[in-house]
Amino acid sequence: MSSAHGNQKVSDTEIIAAIRAADGPVASASDIATQFSMTRTGVNERLQDLCRQGRVNRKDVGNGYVWWVCD
Repeated sequence: MSSAHGNQKVSDTEIIAAIRAADGPVASASDIATQFSMTRTGVNERLQDLCRQGRVNRKDVGNGYVWWVCD
């Protein structure tokens, strides 16, 4: 767990696995927050950290982002 944000009981690896397991090619922060009983804000902070590390990428859609794993 490299992040100082969000629920530290959930590892970065678990967040990435949740994105990979999403019903479509992308996942929203809300999708992930629901799986781990985290706040959407906490998930967004963790995802932004993962994005800065080059582990996930994002696209702005409407009022939020969708996220996918960088391969």
